[in-house]
Amino acid sequence: MMHDAVEFGRRTAPELLHWAAHVRWAVENDVLFVLDLRSDAYLSVPMAKLETPGLARQLDERGLLRPAGDPSLPELRRMPSRDGKGLWSFWRAALWARNVMKRRTLDRATTLLQGADDAAAAGARELVVRFQRWRPLYPRAASCLFDSLALGRFLWSAGVRSNLIYAVRGGPFSAHAWLEIGGVIINDDPEYCAGFTPMRGA
Repeated sequence: MMHDAVEFGRRTAPELLHWAAHVRWAVENDVLFVLDLRSDAYLSVPMAKLETPGLARQLDERGLLRPAGDPSLPELRRMPSRDGKGLWSFWRAALWARNVMKRRTLDRATTLLQGADDAAAAGARELVVRFQRWRPLYPRAASCLFDSLALGRFLWSAGVRSNLIYAVRGGPFSAHAWLEIGGVIINDDPEYCAGFTPMRGA
């Protein structure tokens, strides 16, 4: 994960910018944080120093804005197979998450995991417990992003959708990620997550 600081001129509103589908953003402590899912890189812009069109031009040069008239979402070229709820599904999910982070395809992975609703919550509880019981079998240190990706893929393989949430905190900067279903956090401590500002998408 990289974090880059960018400075501009006058104030503008992030909501007015046409963010690309692979971008997430949030305002935290008067700073605009932007996450490029394609490169797993963050940049920050002080709210007091935002300017249009200078801001839009620089963001566009970084590939963070959507071209006019282009509402397209990332293409999912290969949809992972739905292979059930067992241990093999857990391993497939962990390997999938590893490849997503290695190849920096967070934009497509995030799109795959979006779309949960309240009805999915009931079927998720047992699967989350099962995933957490098996998680020590996979030889990788705990990571909020990896674990959320792997759990999300494990749930997806069992037919349960979840929403992958990216969040930030300033002073000093830190980032976090977790899964939600129906607005309820399913794989983290809600009190801890409350210290972060969730990022918005296009």
